[in-house]
Amino acid sequence: RTVKREYRAIVWGQIWRNGKIDQPIGRHSHARTKMAISRTGKPAVTHYEVLERFGVHTYLRCNLETGRTHQIRVHLQYLKAPMLGDPVYGIGNIIPHKLMTQTLRDAVSGFNRQALHAIKLGLVHPITNEPMEWQIDLADDMKVLLEAMRHEDVPEEIEPFDFGVDENGLYIGDDNDDWDDADFEDDDFMEEDE
Repeated sequence: RTVKREYRAIVWGQIWRNGKIDQPIGRHSHARTKMAISRTGKPAVTHYEVLERFGVHTYLRCNLETGRTHQIRVHLQYLKAPMLGDPVYGIGNIIPHKLMTQTLRDAVSGFNRQALHAIKLGLVHPITNEPMEWQIDLADDMKVLLEAMRHEDVPEEIEPFDFGVDENGLYIGDDNDDWDDADFEDDDFMEEDE
């Protein structure tokens, strides 16, 4: 059984404090191949630590207390800091921010996977009960991406991105698309009881 899981992640947005996400995860109610924060889900706990903060990205250390499917990805989306390169729980390779230089925009658009890397795994051997641990260096493509980010100017705190989705990844629409009573006045749409 894995008892220690440590990851590195690069996310969209600026995270200013270390923290813990303690939110249950279960199947998404509509998209059955996705996971989501769910009251009926299984307990899930992710600890995160800010390693570096850049203009529009943050580099994190993530440690898991639990091992739910897509746990880090779902929890980071819940923070409104989706993982760079994640097409399911984030925005994939879309470049949403004008504060990035063309060099960084090119580096981000050329990064063809989720910016997530398992750096350390540990377990207790099932027979000897000895703790065992494996560690690996950060992947080269993430090192290149981080180096490009380190050359960006870091602005003051910026507003969180609005990706137009709720914490479960469902589109929430544009604030300017409010409906009023006139939208429901069509007689074919609603019939009143007489």
